[in-house]
Amino acid sequence: MTNDEVNVTLDLTQPNGTDLLQTAINLLNMVSLSGASTGVINSLIDQIQIANQLLLCGNDLDSSKCNETQLMSCGTSSLCSNQGECIDNTCNCNPGFYSKDCSINQFVYDLQLQLRQNLMNSALSSMTMENIPEIMSIMDALTQQSNTTLNMTLNAAMQAIQLSDTSSDNPNLTTDIQAISNLISDGFDQVIQLDCGLFHHFSLQALNQSYELLQELSDKFIIASNNTPGAQLNISTNAFLMHRGIYNSSQLNNLQINISDDSPQIQLSSLQNEQSLPSSIALTYIYSKENLLKCDSAPATNFTLEFKNAQNLEVIKPNASILITYPQSTFGLIPCPNECARSNDPKGNTTCFCKDISIFDVKSQLGRIYNESNLRFLTLSNISKIFSVAIFL
Repeated sequence: MTNDEVNVTLDLTQPNGTDLLQTAINLLNMVSLSGASTGVINSLIDQIQIANQLLLCGNDLDSSKCNETQLMSCGTSSLCSNQGECIDNTCNCNPGFYSKDCSINQFVYDLQLQLRQNLMNSALSSMTMENIPEIMSIMDALTQQSNTTLNMTLNAAMQAIQLSDTSSDNPNLTTDIQAISNLISDGFDQVIQLDCGLFHHFSLQALNQSYELLQELSDKFIIASNNTPGAQLNISTNAFLMHRGIYNSSQLNNLQINISDDSPQIQLSSLQNEQSLPSSIALTYIYSKENLLKCDSAPATNFTLEFKNAQNLEVIKPNASILITYPQSTFGLIPCPNECARSNDPKGNTTCFCKDISIFDVKSQLGRIYNESNLRFLTLSNISKIFSVAIFL
């Protein structure tokens, strides 16, 4: 028997988040996502998520300690990596430092951002009608807190909407809508992280685009449903809830929408103009879970309602009142809009009765967002930009 000796050298180089992103790019260069298997897609997503974790944790594989630190209020400058100031339990990083604990320097930030942009471009160029959920999952993993990736995130959602199949026999439409909605939800989250309180015009543009995309997504559902009364779709994401339903005009009176105990529940009543409404009506209810105007943990209370003629998708204006119920388990005791009467139901939930449903349409919300946000500090030259486009909140 012969014994052979082989010298083996193990490379124990510290893992690096940016290197893993580059490896993901190399993988994309070797395979085509348009025909890739689920296993390949999942491997790519896993690679990106590990890279995200390493970048967040200073390339430390022991993520448990890092995760605990990330969830802590900063309290001291040491938890801001000595590169920022702790203000209201949040690290305000020095120029050239990023991440929740200010641990990423400018070079690493710029490098990983460029790698993400390259991956996003490659993924989008491979998107087809058949792989929308998979590409949306990749884009979701690549989402980062920056203006650049925010724009790319929303543009990816727009491209996916344009590609989606609206034929009534498409079994994947609901899956596609949910996947696209998840990516739009990332856009909401990025606005909160980048510009909580809404100081900058880019936030308004992003919010506008997000709601426009949701409306286009809803229209896709109407078309695929052949405008059939009774068709409904509920979408739940980290940032928002959306209900889309098609109803006969006679159903609007006393119509109730109750998606969950974590959202405002509504009941329409006293419909005055039923005779002038189209026979088939599409209703979109969108509730943003994030309080975009106030940087605190209190749940948001506002929502939007939009009504359309289900036959031609033209906006219509029902003349009705609305009763809103805010489940106490989520909202506690809250005030009502100025135009509404506050009360409590037998369960102790806050209720708001509003005689005019139009206060929840776009124009009314536009006035509210300007009065309550930091946008009031903008110069006169910028105010015209704000009012040139619709604001949904």
